[in-house]
Amino acid sequence: MTDGAVLVSARIGKPNSGQEFWRHHIAAWRDSGLSQRAYCQKNNLKEYRFSHWKGRLAKTDVVGRFVRVPLASH
Repeated sequence: MTDGAVLVSARIGKPNSGQEFWRHHIAAWRDSGLSQRAYCQKNNLKEYRFSHWKGRLAKTDVVGRFVRVPLASH
């Protein structure tokens, strides 16, 4: 039975395991000047999840990156 209503996931706007969600919040936290605890409370985030993703993304952001280094010509 359909009445034209659209079902919306209850998870919209809530923390999920998506990297972009957590990258956004970690960047916003760094810019906010707040402590991690205060930022999480203000944004209704679980502090342990925030810490987990901060560590996880820090590892993935470093691993596998190469930097081009110009060599001096003789």
